Amino acid sequence: MRHTLAFLALLATPGLQAAPGVLDIGRLAPRLETIANQARPATLGIAVRELDSGRQVMLYGGQRFPMQSVFKLALAVAALDRVDRGELALEEEILIGVEDISPGWSPLAADIRAAGELRLSVAELIRQAQVVSDNTATDMLVLRLGGMAAVQRILEAKGIRGLRLDRNERELVPGVLGLDPDPAWTDYARVRAEVAAWPEGRLHATLDAHLADPRDTATPADLLELLTAIERGELLSPSSTARLRYWMRETRTGPGRLRAGLPVGWALGHKTGSSATFDGRTPTSNDVGIAYGPRGERIAIVALLRDSTADAEGRDALIAAVAEAVVDSLVP
Repeated sequence: MRHTLAFLALLATPGLQAAPGVLDIGRLAPRLETIANQARPATLGIAVRELDSGRQVMLYGGQRFPMQSVFKLALAVAALDRVDRGELALEEEILIGVEDISPGWSPLAADIRAAGELRLSVAELIRQAQVVSDNTATDMLVLRLGGMAAVQRILEAKGIRGLRLDRNERELVPGVLGLDPDPAWTDYARVRAEVAAWPEGRLHATLDAHLADPRDTATPADLLELLTAIERGELLSPSSTARLRYWMRETRTGPGRLRAGLPVGWALGHKTGSSATFDGRTPTSNDVGIAYGPRGERIAIVALLRDSTADAEGRDALIAAVAEAVVDSLVP
């Protein structure tokens, strides 16, 4: 009930305010090109759209980038669509056992191991996947929806095309290194020890293959369309749209990325996606979302960073710079 009241209150009182600022594309485009050049040898894909006017700018908008956990935003849309259709209930409870724990990031794992099992509602699974980016919650939700192929069909039926959702987290996390799913992947220290023993050259060849793989990828343009459709209420019922938008604003992963580039008075509804770093290479650092300005601005921003050799602070700073450039390019 607390979350329900909060997300409804979020939209309840727009208040009186000055007219929104308008993006000056002539000012913004060269700034984004400078940021993209600073990211090299990595590739920084960018897509920005002012939702009320439709003004937009893209860099590498048609190139494919690994989504990593950004796909969980599309998963939330698919799950809420089944709720809207009466095929899934938010209050339905799912039993999660120790054997269901997924590799990689999963704060739920400690509670599951401590209790031996855990029951979570469908609503909480969606929230954990979107807000916390929990991999176990994500995979249990995918399983309840019938698998990744079923999720893909739901999205395509809603007109969401271009996004490839091929593997769940149990498959995707080891898949970055070209490995098959294995229970050992719930212990990341064991995985790193195995990779450290690989012969010279194998790791970088494997990462190259991962980055060339079209599975689980999207273009900045594709993700811009997804954000636009969510914000305009074109995909879900009004209540499900409000719920998802609230969860997007509740998301706190990647605080140094888009959120760090927005000034005081702005809000952000977003989803991040990240891969681990191996031998100085980070295949993926992403952030996509809607920035809300104090005068009613609504700006969709996609920033996808592929194959960076910068450290975590440097990668985040590049994405934050995109948001900062967007705000600085608004004119009365």
